[in-house]
Amino acid sequence: CDSPLLFFLFATLFFAQRIMRFGHTRDYVFAGLLAGLATATKYNGLAAGILIPVAHWLSPNCVSLRRALFDPRVILGVLMVPTGFVLGNPYALIEWNRFVGDFMYNYEVTPAYGGQHGHGYNAFLRRFAEILGWPGAIGCWIMALGSLALVVRRNRLNRDQVTGFILIGSFFLLDYLKIGSFARMPTRFVLPAFTFALLLARPV
Repeated sequence: CDSPLLFFLFATLFFAQRIMRFGHTRDYVFAGLLAGLATATKYNGLAAGILIPVAHWLSPNCVSLRRALFDPRVILGVLMVPTGFVLGNPYALIEWNRFVGDFMYNYEVTPAYGGQHGHGYNAFLRRFAEILGWPGAIGCWIMALGSLALVVRRNRLNRDQVTGFILIGSFFLLDYLKIGSFARMPTRFVLPAFTFALLLARPV
């Protein structure tokens, strides 16, 4: 069941939104810890880490991209990701050699466990139909593209709506680019990005 993963992903998103609005140091810390816990639940939860620098970049107190990358709060938040991972999976540190060996084995084998070749970008998108059915999947994509068009045009949208869409989209895009590169594509691989796609499809 991916319920714990989804919980930690949405909790990370919550604190990332607080980073955009308030920029308190504790929000960076909690976002990093929760992204690490998401990674300890399932490795593809690591994509949640991108929410920290993106949220900072979208915040009003960010004056330049270069400064954003070296802001102490961003560095602290990113460093909390491995901390959260170890808290969620302490045996990764206790049995380090075994963890590294198992991780590298899974990293090599998981994308093509059944001997598949190529990539799974199209299969990734088709898995939405297995979850929602084709009418629901098509409706989701149409609504997401409509929201994207509104964001690009910034037609009658406030700043929070635009930045919220970009923040959510950053996770979806990173997860799609990485997981979609797998030749093997079980539906469970798609669930994290699917839930964020539903948020992208909401009226902005």
